[in-house]
Amino acid sequence: MIARLVDLVIEFGPAIVSVAAIPSSAIGFPVFMLLLLGGAAQDILGTARWGRSAGKALLGIRVIDEHSGLPPDLWHSFLRWWIPGLLPPLLVWATCDKHRQGIHDKAAETLVVRA
Repeated sequence: MIARLVDLVIEFGPAIVSVAAIPSSAIGFPVFMLLLLGGAAQDILGTARWGRSAGKALLGIRVIDEHSGLPPDLWHSFLRWWIPGLLPPLLVWATCDKHRQGIHDKAAETLVVRA
C-alpha cells in the first residue's frame, strides 16, 4: 500500500504542479496530460519490464506472474495499475486473501514478493 502511495505521488505530483504553474495557458492541459501519462507509464512499464515501479523498488518488493515467476506482461501490468483506480483503495486492500493478493493481483494473476 505504501509503494502505491509513492507511485501515486510520482504520477500525480508533477501533473498537479504543472496545473498550478500554468493555470490558464493553452498548453496547460496537454502538459498536465503528458505528465500524468508519463507517471502512469513508469508504473506500468516498470512493472512489465522489471517487476517493479519506483515505489516498489524503494520498498524492496517486486511483482511476478503467479504462474511463471517472471515479471507480468504489459496487459497484466496495466490491469494491476488500472483496477485500484476503478475501485476505492480500501476495497482493494480489504479483499486481500491469505496470499496477500488484492483484487487487482487476482485479476492480473500476479503476486508481490520481496526482491
